[in-house]
Amino acid sequence: MTSPAPQTCPSCATPAEDGSVLCTNCGSPLAEPVESPEAAALLGALRRALESRYVVGEPLGAGRGGITVRVHHVGSKRDLAVKVAWDEGEARTQVLRETILTAKVSHPAVLPVRDIQAPEPMLVVEMPLASGGTLDDWIASGKPMPYPKVLEIVRAVAGALDQAHAAGIIHGGLRPVKVLLDENGSPLVSDFEIRLPRRADWDVSRPSEVGAQAYMPLEQRHDSPAIDGRIDQYALAIMAYELLRGHATWRINDEGVLEIDALEIMVHRPVAPDAPLSASMAIKRATAKDPAFRFASVGAFARAFSGEAVDVHAGAQIHRDEIVARQRRSKAWLAIPAVLALAVVAAQPSARESIAELWKGTWPSGFTIAGSEPQPVAQGNTVVGRTSQPRGAPETKQSGQVTNTRVGDTSRTLATSSPGPVVSNPLSGEQGPAVESKNGSAQNGDAQRGRASSSNGNLSASRKDTAQRRAAIGGEITPPPANTPAANTAPKGDGIMVVTIEANERAAVFVDGRPRGQTPLTLKVSAGKHTVTLRGATSFSPSSLTVDIAPGDTARATFGLGRP
Repeated sequence: MTSPAPQTCPSCATPAEDGSVLCTNCGSPLAEPVESPEAAALLGALRRALESRYVVGEPLGAGRGGITVRVHHVGSKRDLAVKVAWDEGEARTQVLRETILTAKVSHPAVLPVRDIQAPEPMLVVEMPLASGGTLDDWIASGKPMPYPKVLEIVRAVAGALDQAHAAGIIHGGLRPVKVLLDENGSPLVSDFEIRLPRRADWDVSRPSEVGAQAYMPLEQRHDSPAIDGRIDQYALAIMAYELLRGHATWRINDEGVLEIDALEIMVHRPVAPDAPLSASMAIKRATAKDPAFRFASVGAFARAFSGEAVDVHAGAQIHRDEIVARQRRSKAWLAIPAVLALAVVAAQPSARESIAELWKGTWPSGFTIAGSEPQPVAQGNTVVGRTSQPRGAPETKQSGQVTNTRVGDTSRTLATSSPGPVVSNPLSGEQGPAVESKNGSAQNGDAQRGRASSSNGNLSASRKDTAQRRAAIGGEITPPPANTPAANTAPKGDGIMVVTIEANERAAVFVDGRPRGQTPLTLKVSAGKHTVTLRGATSFSPSSLTVDIAPGDTARATFGLGRP
């Protein structure tokens, strides 16, 4: 059946406004009042069902699940409480779920419940009588609870919640009205409602259905599938804050809208006059929006609340596991080769002289580096230049021409028994050897000096001979000068390259092994051949392309999906 609009709150007996679903005083869900005809009919059926076993007394309250009534057990002569579900399927499902899950948590701070026999479809459960009221009654009184008493309640409730969480049971609807107090003031948690994972039809499908907005974290409000026991830790921390401050953190405004206050917690100030700073820091961490910043268990929150725990800050707020400190190698090892080099310089006078000449900007005598030879100088139809020579050979000058005279070890020259290549001079018609000497000794004559003065044709042969000599002594072969025919044939200038993918995918573009951007890409490159490669989450066909770009031209590199 559908319950009519209530007239009073079942938790604090505050008159309810028409059409309201929450109490304006305590925020509890409003249910059918015990004075209604439906409630009177349900109580009459309960008396008839328990007539020989219980003496049914006055109602203690009502909620979404049913009516709680004070009873006297005939056999044990004890006063107890029974709860009878409303005569509707949803209410009976809720009471059944609360009874089964709460009975699975055996802890001194959990209200024990058991099902008692009643005619179908009536559902009745028995529980001890909590004569001390609820935590909601204390908060409604407006008196702050002393810190030692709050700590006692937090420790007891945390122990019960941790035991339930270990069994895969979450309260989900924890709030002050759900924590009862016995005659000694000890807390008793009632009505566990969530089991993970869900196993039966009566299990909660949406966690937001069983919680109260003022005590519900964001992941529960959004029905996150990853919720766990940290939603109960969040609710308990807010309850501890309300008990220490002596007032609730929420209210119903004049428009009937629920307003929830932000927690005013400063870690350098106590949340209450008699509370330590550890309580402020523990509440602030337990009510973090991100559950990863909260404590690993409710018991850990209780220990931090009491000041027993040293770590009151979440590890996720201090560091990230994925951040790894890189160890940098010391550069002190560079001192070793530097000291060795200085020792060599100090021990070898020739090395000191060579370094001094290099410091002055001049090359030492006989010191040759690949590509550092002076370029021949044209004088009329004759070219005056110099050819390569082994390191240490003296230089001679004759008739304004620079020639090399080789004296010394024949292993450092191109020493062969066969004559060197013959080069023809197209201008004079003469022929002469490209190699000046076979044994490296000083000789006279134009042929023995290698014809340092020659025509343009002999100059090319001399350069070719120089490259052969370097290859023979292990030297480095330098590329031909820029005025040779091979250099003149290389394309000059820039071109435009356009790289695209047919399927409108995105991929990184590498040109000649260097990253240049993402597709689609248009860039300026030098003329010539370039290798284009794509790298992305998928494969491309072909895997790479060779693009030949002419100066001032535009070339396209188009790729497709799939393996080639």
